[in-house]
Amino acid sequence: NDSSASSLLPPEKVPVPFAWDYVGIAGGSIAAALLAIWGWKRYQAWKASRLPPPPPPPPRDPVEVAREKLQELAAQARSGRPARETAFAVGELLREVHGKLHGWTESVESTSFEWKTWCARNRPEVERIVLGDFLLEADLLRYADATHDAEQLLEKALVLLDTQDRLRSEKP
Repeated sequence: NDSSASSLLPPEKVPVPFAWDYVGIAGGSIAAALLAIWGWKRYQAWKASRLPPPPPPPPRDPVEVAREKLQELAAQARSGRPARETAFAVGELLREVHGKLHGWTESVESTSFEWKTWCARNRPEVERIVLGDFLLEADLLRYADATHDAEQLLEKALVLLDTQDRLRSEKP
């Protein structure tokens, strides 16, 4: 007989309140996890910035580098590169190595005659002989338009490299 009880909803139609407390806990947990991840990454970046840079790799032996480049040039010559271009590239490579090994700064810009003259004044006899053989073959391919391939030149270049390496390792 209570008039207010008649206006109440039946139990199956009563709305269930939304669980805001669980949403708040879940949202806070996600935010805390993201903040922890961001903080960890910032800490790692800061720690990495405090480390000294790694030392540079030791310089490679110029003769070994020249051997690798010489092998590349030999592969290019076998694949059809003109002998004249190969002769110019091999000559430039060996002049550069010669300059690095012996401290001759004008080696790259020198002519064959200047190279021979410098070697006659500053290098042992065996190196002068090997250099003369190499330059004879190289000049034939570069300037006389020889029709043969560059295989013999590449062999002489390798002999010159080996001679320079051997003479460098020997004590005077």
